[in-house]
Amino acid sequence: MVATTAVVTLVSQTACGATRDLGHATPEPTATNEHSRLEDGMVTVRVPGGDFEMGSTDAEVDQALQLCEGAYGDCQRDWFEDEQPAHTVSLDTFRIDRTEVTNAQFAAFLNAQSEAAEGDLTWADVMVDLNSEHCRIERADERFRAEEGYSDHPAVMISWYGAKAYCAWAGARLPTEAEWEYAARGPKRSVYPWGDAFEGTRLNSCDASCPFEDWRDAAYDDGYARTAPVGTYPDGASWCGVLDMAGNVWEWVADRYGADYYARSPRRNPQGPDSGRFRVQRGGSWTATLRDARSARRHRYPASWQDHAVGFRCAMTLRRELAASGAPPSDVRTAVP
Repeated sequence: MVATTAVVTLVSQTACGATRDLGHATPEPTATNEHSRLEDGMVTVRVPGGDFEMGSTDAEVDQALQLCEGAYGDCQRDWFEDEQPAHTVSLDTFRIDRTEVTNAQFAAFLNAQSEAAEGDLTWADVMVDLNSEHCRIERADERFRAEEGYSDHPAVMISWYGAKAYCAWAGARLPTEAEWEYAARGPKRSVYPWGDAFEGTRLNSCDASCPFEDWRDAAYDDGYARTAPVGTYPDGASWCGVLDMAGNVWEWVADRYGADYYARSPRRNPQGPDSGRFRVQRGGSWTATLRDARSARRHRYPASWQDHAVGFRCAMTLRRELAASGAPPSDVRTAVP
């Protein structure tokens, strides 16, 4: 796994849920520490390592198809077959951001970068589309800042390259697809971060106020037509207290996309295919309904893609896992405890 060099400050302590017996040794999660990352102030949650069944069974794909047809009316089963086969994954303990990265945090990152340019594009242009009407980061007096009223909303119009660069700046990295799903579903493999039944009040999705009339779900009103401030829905927390893992914005992860990757994925700490045009996104968004809020749902776009419903969060490797990997002592000393 990738080394990190962040320094963290203890904030609080919460409890993590128990694991399910999968027929082999799985560490029992202990207390989960939340830390505030020095570089950007992001609170990170410790996710205890263990085994879980990643992906979807035939029955779960059938259920996903039924949900899709109920929401959209015309769906195909093969839309969900890249979630198969369900397979056992073993992960080391890691940390993941409690919420998505905000406009204020991404603006601070941009202010710390040089103005290196290639042709007509600056490095900032590659990372974020500041010219989009949907981007809530603006430039004033040679500095970047969040638009008024949007400081705590998730940063959007961010490419995979921008997400990766931000996480590196913050002393972190993008989570792997397996880490993301484990933090969302846990060892009990819930359909949604909070459980198996969809509840529209636990997330920001395309509901009664959503501008997309063709598929919005008028049965719910989450209070926001587009993005919501991060952490708005504490009742939507996952088993380890991670927020916004369903809805608000799709989230980039580190992995390249492979439709058949689950059939050949290594069991321990999978990193995704070695090649491929697309990168994976997870979690659904304010533009989507219950179909895409499922924690097993996979989405993909080219790494350069910038969209009004796509953001990200970061993850971090823990010190003892880094030491076991044979990383340089200097990296181990400065890694997250």
